[in-house]
Amino acid sequence: MAIEPIKPISGMLSDGITGNTKSSVNNNLFSEALNKAILNIEASGTPTDIDTAKILAGQDINLDEFLINLQKAEMTLDLTLQVRDKIIEAYKEIMRMQI
Repeated sequence: MAIEPIKPISGMLSDGITGNTKSSVNNNLFSEALNKAILNIEASGTPTDIDTAKILAGQDINLDEFLINLQKAEMTLDLTLQVRDKIIEAYKEIMRMQI
């Protein structure tokens, strides 16, 4: 037996200009913010990847900058994992709520 999702009431919470509901506008803003954050996370590891490739190729690099970039990438990954865990925890809490 499939459970049907709750359907929105048309016309409620409309922004009046585009006809979008506030929830769909908020979803778009959230997804855009999430995509930007993911791109920033990916970009934070790029200098470390480049320096690692230079080390493997036998080229000289500034070791201080390499270690700083490596620490930044590690902290970014740790923060990302913590945020992911909080999102999963919030999702599980919402799923436990009774309707």
